[in-house]
Amino acid sequence: MKSINSFANHAPKLDWVKEFFEKKNNYWADNNLGPNQVPMFKRFLREAGLLENNEATLVVDLIDTVGWESEATWGIILSNFAYNTQCEWYIRHLEKGRTFPREMVSDMLIAVGVSKNDATSIINAFKRLCELPLGTKLNFGTVTEKGKQIKTLTRNKSTLEDNRVVLYSLYKFAEACEGYYQFTLTRLLDHTIKSVGISPTQIFGFDRDDMESFLNGLSARYPEFINATFTHDLNKITLREDKTSTDVLSLF
Repeated sequence: MKSINSFANHAPKLDWVKEFFEKKNNYWADNNLGPNQVPMFKRFLREAGLLENNEATLVVDLIDTVGWESEATWGIILSNFAYNTQCEWYIRHLEKGRTFPREMVSDMLIAVGVSKNDATSIINAFKRLCELPLGTKLNFGTVTEKGKQIKTLTRNKSTLEDNRVVLYSLYKFAEACEGYYQFTLTRLLDHTIKSVGISPTQIFGFDRDDMESFLNGLSARYPEFINATFTHDLNKITLREDKTSTDVLSLF
């Protein structure tokens, strides 16, 4: 089992991310990271789908066309990063729209075997992530502070409007579930079911009405990728088995 504390005290900062998108592969020869920060930032980039074998991925090239600060960019990043153990913990345990006191979050982490120091790092990392466009553009979460200490943590419903990101997230879900290409909206909305795949409804905080709107639009515009039916008490979603999440990126 991977540690929930993925980044020690070195969660990604906004200026690191901005400079990486500006320099891409040249970033590693010219940056201000300390020796302990380099592996942690590389881990973030890898698990966000932005780095592979120390090279910028095709996702980075795609982001050039939509802008590195855009909602679509951070929707794609979150669809990947949701499978990082630390981000997954936030998504699965910080209920959308509920404000959690710092002490409660610390106790929740300690209850699953995390040390008090690691719990502090995980709480502080949430603030760092919310300071990225993940929080400022996509509305992933917010914190309140008293002095320099975090007082509360809240995970929010996403402001994402680009249904192509939802399609990408659905394919990531299906692939994580080892080819689960046909499912229901009811299944996506049931977050009590244990699975490796993480539903986009949980990642982004979308409700049934939000998803029906996204899915109907996707079915009409991209029938070569998805078909969704919401008639006669049916709510079946079928993804094309000859397509992948990487193929979805070609739609941007």
